Parts: sequence; structure tokens; C-alpha cells
Amino acid sequence: MEDTTTFDNLRQRAQALEKEVEGKLSAFSRVSQSVTSLLSSPDPEALTSNDRVVETAEGELAELLAQLQQLDEQMSPTSSTPAHTRQLQRHRELCLSFTREFRKIKTNITTARENAEIFNTVRGDMRDGERTNRNDILLRERSSIQNSQRSTAATLEQAVGARESLGHQRQTFTSITSRMSHLAQTLPGVNNLIGAISKKKNKDSIILAVVIASCTLFCLLYWLNK
Repeated sequence: MEDTTTFDNLRQRAQALEKEVEGKLSAFSRVSQSVTSLLSSPDPEALTSNDRVVETAEGELAELLAQLQQLDEQMSPTSSTPAHTRQLQRHRELCLSFTREFRKIKTNITTARENAEIFNTVRGDMRDGERTNRNDILLRERSSIQNSQRSTAATLEQAVGARESLGHQRQTFTSITSRMSHLAQTLPGVNNLIGAISKKKNKDSIILAVVIASCTLFCLLYWLNK
């Protein structure tokens, strides 16, 4: 009779503890579902708060499961009837089920943390890569600008050289024009001189022709009179 009373008391305590464990497991499961989103949060305070919630729930559940397992062990010597044995087996199976669920949730949280760490690492690497790409783009743009500046400077130098050459050519053309103008001014005097020489030559030719004609006529008359 005493064993029955002891068993019933322990069983009542175990049932109350099982209800508490079941409620804690439900809450712990909800916490695990929000772990992924919280771990991916860039807010350090949110991460710290989440870690505290997980650690608190995990510690409470571990302690409750240990108490439940201890109660099951205490009920074992007091199970004096087949009904007690079946009830004890049921409590042990339930405790084992709670323990498995607890470990499963812990594993899910650990996996979520590892995935979040990998994701954050990859995201950090991608950001570093983006910064590197941006730096490369800026360097290429600066190099392109420098090349454009050098090309522009070379073009300006060529333009200045062409301008100087055109200036020299303009001076040459101006000098030639001036000389041609001077020559044009002196040409009338030259033309007059040439005209005077031509007139004198024509006059000499006429005199020479008259002399030749006179001599010819004189010779002809002399020959006829002879």
C-alpha cells in the first residue's frame, strides 16, 4: 500500500512536470523557428538578445528533463503492479520523446547558426568583392581619364603646332604679296624701258634698210650706166 501511495505521488509529480516540459518545448520550438531570421540580422543587440533567450530556454528544458528522468527512476522501485509497470513505461517513453525533441530543436538551432555564419561570411566576402570591383572600376576610370587627358594634351600640342605653322605660312604669304605688290609697282618703269629699246631698235632697222636700199640702187644705176 505504501509503494502504491509513493508511486502515485511520484506519478502526479511526473505528470505535472511533463506538462511543464511540453509547454517549454513548444516555446523552445518557436524560438528555433525565429533563429534564422534573427541570426541574419545585422543588429548586434538582436543577436545578443536571441542568444540569451535560446540559452535560457535550453537550460530550463535540460533541467526539467533531468528532473523528469529522475522521477521515472524513483518510480521504478515502487511499481508493484502490472498497471504501475505500464504507466512507468509510458512515462519513460514520454520522457525519451521529450529528450529527442529537445535534441532535435538544439540541432536545428545549431544548424541555423552555422548556416547563418556561412551566409554572413559569404555576404562579407561578396561585399569585399564588390568593394574590390568598385575600386577596380574607379582605377580603370581614372586610368581612362588620364589617358584622355594625355590624348587631349597631345591634340592641343598638335593644334598649337599647326597654328604656329599657319602663322609662319601667313607671314610668308604676306611677304610674297608685298614683294609682288612692289614688283607690280616697278613693272611700269620696266615696260617703258623695254618700249623705248624696241622703238630705238625699230628706228635703227629702218635706217639700216634705207642705207641698204640706197646702196643697192646706187650699184644698180652704176651697172646700167656702164
